[in-house]
Amino acid sequence: MMAIIVLTVLLSIFLHGITAVPLSRLYAGRAEGSGGKQHIAQEAHL
Repeated sequence: MMAIIVLTVLLSIFLHGITAVPLSRLYAGRAEGSGGKQHIAQEAHL
């Protein structure tokens, strides 16, 4: 049972680390009115 809890917590931390920056950029772009497309296009060229 403890192994499942530890695995879930570690997986959650890992996935948050991967998705935090791209999703925050997307949200920021939409909040500014650009729809986030500019940020996605910039990332595609990196």
